[in-house]
Amino acid sequence: MTEAWGRGIEKIIKSNMGAGKPKPEFESIGKDSGLRVAFFGDANITVNDTVNITAKIKLNKTQKKIIDLMAENPSITSELLSAEIGITVRNIKTNIKKLKDAEIIDRVGADKNGDWVVKAE
Repeated sequence: MTEAWGRGIEKIIKSNMGAGKPKPEFESIGKDSGLRVAFFGDANITVNDTVNITAKIKLNKTQKKIIDLMAENPSITSELLSAEIGITVRNIKTNIKKLKDAEIIDRVGADKNGDWVVKAE
């Protein structure tokens, strides 16, 4: 089993470059929580997740900060979000509900030990 560890990134790079595309960029997200991969394609094809999110709802500054913090730390709690942003837990939960309703974020697992998934940033 161990021989297969770490081959995923190598396969992504080879596949992308084999298709004549530039090498993708890899970025660590948060503390031990994830990986962001940026793929580069044809100049006439653009994918902008921020535009897609904005089309669903107009994000306010608080919602953008919530999304950023969830991407950095998927297990972050409402209480920690409240302390980090400086608004009440109730306001955090109201904004989370709006983001969930717009299908921008989702909760995977239980309330106490689950993780947030940012569907698009």
